[in-house]
Amino acid sequence: MNKKRTILIILFISLILTGCVNIKKNDRQETRTLDLLVENTKTIIPTVTNILPTATKAVIVLPTLTATVEPSLAPSPHPSLTALPTLNNNDANRTVLELANTNGNCEMPCLWGIVPGQTRWETIDQYYASLRFDIESNPYKCKDESKNNCVWYTATKMINDIKYGFGVIVEDGIVTKVTITGNSAKAYFPLDKVLNSYEIPSDIYIETYIGPGVSTPVYFALFYDKQYLLITYEVSGKILDDVIHVCPHNYESYLWVDVYGYNSEKYNNYKESLLEPDEIMGGRHYPIGERIGVTEKEFYELFVNKVENNCIDLQIDWK
Repeated sequence: MNKKRTILIILFISLILTGCVNIKKNDRQETRTLDLLVENTKTIIPTVTNILPTATKAVIVLPTLTATVEPSLAPSPHPSLTALPTLNNNDANRTVLELANTNGNCEMPCLWGIVPGQTRWETIDQYYASLRFDIESNPYKCKDESKNNCVWYTATKMINDIKYGFGVIVEDGIVTKVTITGNSAKAYFPLDKVLNSYEIPSDIYIETYIGPGVSTPVYFALFYDKQYLLITYEVSGKILDDVIHVCPHNYESYLWVDVYGYNSEKYNNYKESLLEPDEIMGGRHYPIGERIGVTEKEFYELFVNKVENNCIDLQIDWK
């Protein structure tokens, strides 16, 4: 009896051990199978970036301002004259004074937002009418036979009893030259500021007229070929014995600025014409090196800083 009981106990224990072995074996197989599934599905499980829709930026299409778009001929961009609603007089005055002081942040060849060779008269007319300028036109016969319609326009505005404004030559609707003078020019184009900004002029011409009295006007014309820029300073020279004593920083008499378009024949032609005798006044311009022995570089070095006692003496018989 005891022997049978012992045999039954041994068989029972064997069955239990066999089951445990099978369970562990099955667990290992299931674990391996799960590992294989994970490995095989790593490449197909989408990541968050795969399943999220791509964000699309909103694109805003602005209307084209056809009235202010000009062909790009200059190597650097210039601000456009965007048509404004008519401003009240105070706001218009502030805008004009800012133009006189900053040139409208407009790079040469550009004056007050006007780029010769690019800007159309209609654009100027609209913009400056909104600033309450008085505009006059003076048609003339075109010297260039290829042109049909030539007009000299002047735009002026009084601010505190001081006149501001400009003039433009317009040929077949396109501006070819812009001029500002006097108070419109003196804030942005004093001699020392010009020399600091544009450095050594390409050429400097000088002219004077000998008249009665103890003073006489002397004209310094500074040419900057790269910018198609001409700045003329009228300076009052004092006649002392046999010389004219002139200090270019003292340009109380007058100042005017001419800007031409790129590759403008007008600029080159005018530059050459200044060396010809003046049929009306009888004088002519001379290169400074030819008459007073000062080069453009020496002139620059002498007057780049505003030193009041830096002056030049011209011989009375310099003509």
